[in-house]
Amino acid sequence: MFRKVHLYILRNAKSRNHFQIQAIFDNGITLDFTPRPLLAGPDGSSIFIYELQYDLKAEENNALSIKHETTSKPVRSYQLRISWRVFTTHHFEESKQRSVEYPQVTEWHSALLDVVFEKSFMLSAPGSSVPLWNQLCLFSYFFLQHQAYDACKFIFNQFINLLSDNDLRMNQLDGFFQTSNNYISCVMNDPNRYTTDTEVLIRMIGILLINENNINISRLSLKENIPKILSEISKHCDGTIDSVSNDDSDFFENSVAKFLCLKLWLTAEFIENEKDTSSETIELIRRIRKEEKRQKVVSGILKLLVKINSRIQGSKWTELFNLVDPNQLKFEYLELIKSIDVYLKYLIKIAITTQFQNVDIQNKALELFDDFVKKDQYAIDLKSILFLLQFEQDQLRIHDRNTADLEERLRLDIRSNQKLRKKIRDYFSYSMNDDQQRQDYQQLIKQWASCFEGNRDKLDLMFTELDKLLNSFQSMPNDSELIFHVLQNGLIRVKNEYFIEKSKVKFIDTILTSVNADDLKCLNSSSNPLKRLIEISNMDN
Repeated sequence: MFRKVHLYILRNAKSRNHFQIQAIFDNGITLDFTPRPLLAGPDGSSIFIYELQYDLKAEENNALSIKHETTSKPVRSYQLRISWRVFTTHHFEESKQRSVEYPQVTEWHSALLDVVFEKSFMLSAPGSSVPLWNQLCLFSYFFLQHQAYDACKFIFNQFINLLSDNDLRMNQLDGFFQTSNNYISCVMNDPNRYTTDTEVLIRMIGILLINENNINISRLSLKENIPKILSEISKHCDGTIDSVSNDDSDFFENSVAKFLCLKLWLTAEFIENEKDTSSETIELIRRIRKEEKRQKVVSGILKLLVKINSRIQGSKWTELFNLVDPNQLKFEYLELIKSIDVYLKYLIKIAITTQFQNVDIQNKALELFDDFVKKDQYAIDLKSILFLLQFEQDQLRIHDRNTADLEERLRLDIRSNQKLRKKIRDYFSYSMNDDQQRQDYQQLIKQWASCFEGNRDKLDLMFTELDKLLNSFQSMPNDSELIFHVLQNGLIRVKNEYFIEKSKVKFIDTILTSVNADDLKCLNSSSNPLKRLIEISNMDN
């Protein structure tokens, strides 16, 4: 019984009739590849896919024979060559013989990914080869154009097998996405095939072996480089995910997860003033109807995010911790978090699912929190300070009574952690920049003041600390511009008489004593400090 073999070669060329690719079999048979254009490029060249079909049969003695015209001939190998006629015919051959293999299925597809033609009389072979990983994209697009879904499966398996011997380098990954952008118009043109075509594209993304050494997020995040294929997949992925069997774990944990990771990395606030689209990715996940599929996807995303360990700027991505199966949460996932309030929240949640009653787990959680603060890779703001204050005062319980011991130990740690306290003090050394910050600050002050209700010891301690605040103001450097800045941005609104008197002394000692008395009489002079003081006073009226 004959089985059909399809061989494919990708090559750049100026014209489909420019040259002929042939297979020269060891039995003397010569077969021509048929050129099929994929899409014309901007420089006038085109990428062609050259296809050869032949029928192969296994004889009783396991020898192979190839069908040719009305007969068949024994065959074991073949050699590729290009025939190019320029005044005379030139042949450019491969240096190696390729084995003829009998397929295990009735119809078999194979891409020849490593074709190299030798020179002929100092002439190079016409056309040029296509980079290996660009071929993954181009073959996928070509087969989608021709609805050759079975061919896609064969080619995908070839690339999966290549991964064990071939690293995917940064320039190759960049080239893949650039190629996907250049030829995106080839696919997703038939609404009746959106679901099937989207599945193929997601599986294609899943083949890419993305790691911290080859993903250039900053470069791919530029507007002209963001892979358009991500948007195309996003438009139709709901129906695709619903259509794929729940048993196909690799599709959800690898392919879909990798696609969504790319969306999180490349479309969430990497470009200044751009819209934060992390919520769109989270919404795509929420729309996965079956919980088991959804949890497989989220688990795969978190594993890949930790593996790459690259920054995620979107504001909604931490929702992944709420969407994943709680039993799949791991302490290592916390490495992705750059916000102290979010870190505390999920540190406790993960500790719960990892036997919260175990003292060793509690010790590990405390060590992780101390290490998080020590590394100082998190940002602090009024929201996180308010959270810490509420949590530290036991006014905010993150979970339930089962976590009381761990939460109390964390409170003690927060109260005694000098590095954290210094970071908060440093934050308040800057003025509030907008109305929202001022509102948050007022809320923080209310929360702080509530800590003294019914607690005279704390109130006495607060008054003592206020003295320290006044003393720190008195010890401020004798810098006239700094004094005016403090007056303009804060002290002018202070009503405390003692504090005002201290400020007057500071102003006189620092500024007025250094100014000539005659200069003070000229109120029209811009260098007169009294003139500036009057201007600041008028601003408050």
